[in-house]
Amino acid sequence: MTDQTGALGSNGYGAHINRGGAAVLETVLTFLFVLVLAALVAPLVVRRDPRYRAEPEEPTGSAPGEARPANP
Repeated sequence: MTDQTGALGSNGYGAHINRGGAAVLETVLTFLFVLVLAALVAPLVVRRDPRYRAEPEEPTGSAPGEARPANP
């Protein structure tokens, strides 16, 4: 198979985009890719682990330094 376009896989690098522009484009596209992945994975993490939910948890014991009630 021969590349007949002269720019296969280069996203216009050389003809339309210089090295700095390619670096900026790569950075922006990578950021968007990671943002989309985080947006897709975050609901799964929140649903699975109650520590990440907005509802307050019920206290399980006394706070550090707080006196415990005496047992009769």
